[in-house]
Amino acid sequence: MAAARSSFVWTDEEVELLLRVTLEYKSSKHQEDIDWESCQTKYADIHEAFVRRYPAGKRVEFPHSTEATSRVQLTSKLKAIRGKFRQAVDSGRRNGHGRVVLLYFELCKQIWDGSPDTDALESGLETGDVKCSLRSLSAAMTPRGTPLFESAGDGGSLSNENLGSDVSTRRNILQAKLTGHRRDRLKRKVHSDPAVQEDLQIKRRMLELIEESEKYNKAKLDNLSVQVDKMLDSIDEGMSLLRTLMCQSQNNSPRPDGSSNIDTDVHIPSSGLKIEIQPAADHCYAGHEEVGCDVCTGRKLKAFKSCLVCLMNYCVKHLQPHCDAATLKVHKLVNPSKKRQQIQQRIQDQEEDVKLLQQEVEAINVSADKAVEDSEKIFTELIRLLQERSSDVKQQIRSHQETEVSRVKDVRKKLEQEITELKRKDAKLEQLSHTEDHNQFLLNYPSLPPREPKGSSSINIRPLRHFEDVTAAVSELRDKLQDVLRDSWTNILLRVTEEPKTRAELLKYSQEITLDPNIENRDLLLSEGNRKTIIKEEESELWL
Repeated sequence: MAAARSSFVWTDEEVELLLRVTLEYKSSKHQEDIDWESCQTKYADIHEAFVRRYPAGKRVEFPHSTEATSRVQLTSKLKAIRGKFRQAVDSGRRNGHGRVVLLYFELCKQIWDGSPDTDALESGLETGDVKCSLRSLSAAMTPRGTPLFESAGDGGSLSNENLGSDVSTRRNILQAKLTGHRRDRLKRKVHSDPAVQEDLQIKRRMLELIEESEKYNKAKLDNLSVQVDKMLDSIDEGMSLLRTLMCQSQNNSPRPDGSSNIDTDVHIPSSGLKIEIQPAADHCYAGHEEVGCDVCTGRKLKAFKSCLVCLMNYCVKHLQPHCDAATLKVHKLVNPSKKRQQIQQRIQDQEEDVKLLQQEVEAINVSADKAVEDSEKIFTELIRLLQERSSDVKQQIRSHQETEVSRVKDVRKKLEQEITELKRKDAKLEQLSHTEDHNQFLLNYPSLPPREPKGSSSINIRPLRHFEDVTAAVSELRDKLQDVLRDSWTNILLRVTEEPKTRAELLKYSQEITLDPNIENRDLLLSEGNRKTIIKEEESELWL
């Protein structure tokens, strides 16, 4: 059991989960106004919450099972972290007290509180220790009175000659500091606590990785320095040769008047240093399959270099500005090539095509924007017309409604009057029917008005289908409008108009023109009302 406990290694994720569970336990007890550290069951409660929060299934971050994480191991780990954290608080240093305290110092601070000294420190090596070690090592490694790093000039910048030695000296100082720190750590007594052993193993591995990284970086820097030196030597040699060539070209005898180029033959011997300039022969001019100078007029000389920035080929004479002007010295010069010239011409042609395509894209965008704007205006007008028509229909319906309601009210009023009159007559008849005196009955009966014939009412009751015809008409209009939008408007083409190809399509854009005889070409003859031209030499007709 003891061997199993000693071999148990906590991962960083497990430690973080343990600290967060402890912080939650502290917060819950703080809300209950209870001192959590004085609770007798705190480790049991934390262990229960830790097991409940532990992810199921083995992972790289959580490789152990819940059964393997016992309460004793959890209690031992928590006490070890608290002890290391207290040491860090008492010393005012974050480093030197274990990996867990260095990584999760903020969590430990929230659980057990910290001190102002530890709050002001950053993780890693202390600045004071580094400065002190640098001063002691520099005093030990340099003669007395001699500064470790000498500045070049008043500006304090290092010279190029001493830069390598200064960097090496600083690297040696840091390496000595690291080696001494490593030896001091290894001489310490190995603690039996599993957490301390885990921290020592991690730190040893980190030191090994640092050494391997230093060796790899040193090899890469050395290789890079060699490559840079070779490149600088090649550049210096090429520039020296080019300057010699330019100087020889300038010192040549003056050309005769009226000549457009310097007819010189550049000959470079095998030594590569001496340059002889002789009068140009026929082979110095550019042939059919050779690249000529783009600046020369008349018969072109062979191109000596091609500029990738100017996209032009230059002979020896016209290449001189690229060696004198500071703005032209940075241009990339390469050997001339017919294939490169063709590629450059092809690039220029394709750039023109790209410009044309860009103009076409802009034209398409402008046309599409105008079409969208016009469509919005048209649809807005249609919506406005529909709204006006809807308002007219509503107004007509309301007007007809008022007329019909007024008519019905008049008829109802007339009927109510008739009902009142009939009720009055009915009451008189009822009263007369109860009269026992027959003479009185005969005297009052003729005074009653005669009864109107049955069915004489002039009321015309219409079917209860008010304004259904209007609804049907509006529905029919809606159906027709939907048919128009669905069937008729499907012919609207949402594509760019194609270029005309047939004669009928081209004739749509034809126009009659009249030529001006005062500005005609001497090789052309006008006829048929200045609308037809004839070429004199070829006797061929060209219709415009």
